[in-house]
Amino acid sequence: MGGFLSHLKPEKNTEVLDATCGPIRGNIYKHGEKIVDGYLGIPYAKPPVGNLRFKKPVAADKWSEPLNCYEYGPGCPQAGNFSVLCHDWMVFDEEKCLNLNVFAPRWKSDEFPKGLPVMVYIHGGGFEVGYSAYSHDYSLTGTIPLRDVIVVSINYRLGPLGFLTTGDDVAVGNYGLWDQTLALQWVQDHISSFGGDRDNVTIAGTSAGGINSQSLLEWYQSQPVDLFKKTAEIPRDFSGFIYFGPNFDGDFFPKPMEELRKEAPKLDAMITIGEYEGLGMIMMNPACPDRHNHLKNLKTAIADAYSPEVTKNHEDVQKKLFDAYTKASFDYLMKTETVENPILGELPFKAATHGSDHPYLLGDGVATKFNPTEEDFKVMEIMGTLVSNFVKYGNPNGKNKSGNWEKYNLKQPNKYFKIDYPKSEMRENFQNGRLEVFEEIKKDDNRYQKIILGNAN
Repeated sequence: MGGFLSHLKPEKNTEVLDATCGPIRGNIYKHGEKIVDGYLGIPYAKPPVGNLRFKKPVAADKWSEPLNCYEYGPGCPQAGNFSVLCHDWMVFDEEKCLNLNVFAPRWKSDEFPKGLPVMVYIHGGGFEVGYSAYSHDYSLTGTIPLRDVIVVSINYRLGPLGFLTTGDDVAVGNYGLWDQTLALQWVQDHISSFGGDRDNVTIAGTSAGGINSQSLLEWYQSQPVDLFKKTAEIPRDFSGFIYFGPNFDGDFFPKPMEELRKEAPKLDAMITIGEYEGLGMIMMNPACPDRHNHLKNLKTAIADAYSPEVTKNHEDVQKKLFDAYTKASFDYLMKTETVENPILGELPFKAATHGSDHPYLLGDGVATKFNPTEEDFKVMEIMGTLVSNFVKYGNPNGKNKSGNWEKYNLKQPNKYFKIDYPKSEMRENFQNGRLEVFEEIKKDDNRYQKIILGNAN
């Protein structure tokens, strides 16, 4: 049948939910005897146009007539190098893009009498592209929501509309982060209408969404929110990708980041990293249109610039270089391996790359090539259990902490939890020192940039 539940269509619910944001209708997603209700494209802010362009978002007014929330709302206008990820089916509308989606289990849980835990998912895309509709709605409801968790996914302004700054009061930037903050406030104000617990909210994100999660943590210093973050901190000066992103503005970030990190509350964090995380960044870079030939040229480029000891193994060199894109700080560290790459579908070798864990967590993407095998379904089950445990209890090992994923220990910095089938376990020597030689490469930014972009002589 192809995909994971993406061939199914939901039933439109004619009954009206009298939510505090306004009356709405949504979809019915059936999974055996369980039903998940989905409300797509709920506006959480007024249109960010006219006098509200390049301004902080303003909360949407409550409406009085029933709003049909059957389809994903438009995404925010896309820009920059990652536009290669856009597809013809995507709809972008600046006026209507500040919307969110709620996927709520219909049943109640005796374990959570105040309401179900909530996971707010922030999409990635380098702050330039991205869309809450990346996950197929029926497929998504077959993952985390079936584990007593409400999933909320959001859109926010991107590129210059979301992060342009002039360095003065004309345009201070960080509007995309203010959008996310307003969406989180919407959750606080209205999620109880959908059966959620406003006091048990976890922020989740992939790629730039993970960086957003970290930024929001440092801004929400006094808020009792849990944090689930996936962080890929890509240095701006040689990344070749990020042209618009968060900046120190004295407002959203009232103090330098180093100070905010020290003052922010200590909350649990969880990170997933693909076995060859950085590879996906290379493969998506439009500066590499002939990607496979570019991969073949990497060995020569590095060999010309550096010691022959670096280039003994061609494939290993490729993977080491790609890994140089990823660095992170964390409480729990998990490395995943997948049999095939379901995101790009065009890699010269099998690898779990940047973003390839997304379908294992939130189901089939509407533009991906994810046709899961039996082993993939097993890995999906493992990841879904770990992440939902973290959302519900703040620990991937569950309420009774009976699992074997150890908390990150500074005294053993290279220990990590490897998710694989048939066995997931703690292991030693994360990345096995593979990046040491490339720390030297990064000291010469110009040459490193040329190697990454395929322009080395």
